[in-house]
Amino acid sequence: GPYLGLAGAAEPGEDGVLFITRLESYARCGWQALLSRECKLEASLDPLAAALQLLPSALGLVVHEVLERSARDAGGERLPLPSRQAGSDPIDFADLLAAEPVDWLRPSLEQLEPLLTSAARKVARDERLPGRFAAELLAERARPMLEQSLEVLWPAGAPRRVLGVELAGRLPLEGFRGFNELRFYADLVELDPDSEGPRLHLVDYKTGSPISSAKGAGTRAKHLAAKLESGQALQAALYALASDGRGSYAYLKDGLDLPADAHFQWLDAEAARTPFDEVLTALLGERQVGVYPPRLLDDGETRENRACANCDVSLACRRQDSGARLRIEAWLESARSAPPEDPGHACWLGHWNRGSKEHLRGGEA
Repeated sequence: GPYLGLAGAAEPGEDGVLFITRLESYARCGWQALLSRECKLEASLDPLAAALQLLPSALGLVVHEVLERSARDAGGERLPLPSRQAGSDPIDFADLLAAEPVDWLRPSLEQLEPLLTSAARKVARDERLPGRFAAELLAERARPMLEQSLEVLWPAGAPRRVLGVELAGRLPLEGFRGFNELRFYADLVELDPDSEGPRLHLVDYKTGSPISSAKGAGTRAKHLAAKLESGQALQAALYALASDGRGSYAYLKDGLDLPADAHFQWLDAEAARTPFDEVLTALLGERQVGVYPPRLLDDGETRENRACANCDVSLACRRQDSGARLRIEAWLESARSAPPEDPGHACWLGHWNRGSKEHLRGGEA
């Protein structure tokens, strides 16, 4: 029924534009995406709980803000205005590749300190974090991440050759269920430091856990490919395809146990094209049919999904209903042994299976 994700079809908007983060959210948990993205529900929490709940995302906002301002200080008027600030159309990456890059030299932590103070105050105000010392707490917690960011972005001290920060991009679509364009934001756009010729490198800063902590580069690539095929990590692939270059996740969280070469995990356009097209077609088809499965079980289907503990809309979910979890387990067992003929049920099963442990494993660590 509707509370287990059979909610009805979702039609494209009049402009046919879809932001990639919306699609990733749908792939991670259809029910959460329905409530938060389509129905616009927000968390209802007491002030102290809200402060604790918002802290991880607020920390990420602070780190993003400091790095953006630092790069803009290096480039001045030579860099295009950030798209959110300018209210401009998505960037033309072909034109950007022809522009003169700005050398973003490694700043010291002391040089970033005024930017950190300002960014923490802005985020505390914008996110309405309660308490007199919310900004100070944010700055204190973000400082180790910024220190780690310096090591990740400038491992050998060479300047990053920047073409823009916080830029909007697009990928035109043809025949994708009524959508004609995917939109995204890139935290950093630069000339690819690992390419012999001119090639764009678009970077998404991440302040959470990495997709893969495997020691081997080949295994990390398998894990990233599996996440792409599940629909839960589309951004880097979209970066690569829209720019005909390389798309990366840069992991900036302090304390990560990662090999030195694992803080950037990336895809190029050639590797991304086929799996991206396949999962995009599947997700848009499932969304059009109207299935929004609540991912109440972890990827091993043996216990509650750990992500449920931090879900903003869990009060409107069957999360604590053990009967609902048992019904999902029983239905999955039945549907996998005898695939359902009903199109809605078949889409529900396909959506769920894409996020299962068997699919996400992608190779041994």
